[in-house]
Amino acid sequence: MGAPPTVADRWLGIAAALSTLERVAAYSGDGVFSGEHVDALVRGMGRIEKRSPEPLSEVSRIEHKLALIAQAFAGATPREVLDTARTLGNQVADDQGGVPAGEDRTINEWTTKPTDDGRLEIQANLDIVTGEKLVSAIESLAGNAPNPTAPTMPPPCSGWVRSRRPWRKPCPATPRSPRSSSTARRCRWTWDTRNACSPIINAGR
Repeated sequence: MGAPPTVADRWLGIAAALSTLERVAAYSGDGVFSGEHVDALVRGMGRIEKRSPEPLSEVSRIEHKLALIAQAFAGATPREVLDTARTLGNQVADDQGGVPAGEDRTINEWTTKPTDDGRLEIQANLDIVTGEKLVSAIESLAGNAPNPTAPTMPPPCSGWVRSRRPWRKPCPATPRSPRSSSTARRCRWTWDTRNACSPIINAGR
């Protein structure tokens, strides 16, 4: 029987973990939990153990395992079971002086899945540093296609600063009038839409 790589990887993870999760294995064998719920229980316990700076005691493991199983019995979705495991893991880390969740790389998760229309779907749960690097890399490689309906912005001009209001500066090569030696003739400087770096001069006060 063939299976997609992500599904096969999930089955292998479940099989490797069920030896230490006897109750989950028994309920799974009886058909009490769906495969998605078993996967959530296995991944949830793994997350709690990774968040603990020290190996969990047997009592703690049983308590956390029973808490997740009880939630699954109560009708919680696999996502809700994983959210509960995430909360429990963070509590363990806080109580025992573990690494903050935003900096813990041991719980990073990354999955990719081809879609029916030939695209690639990515799901990730990463620490903040890795996440920022990933977003930066994707933005630089993928980029956004130009929008033909978006207004075109003129290129930056050396020595000029665009503004919504026209610039008022002294007119070039305009001598000062003897009768108004203290006031230079002023001009309204606007931008030529055909060449943003070439201002249009309209004489005026």
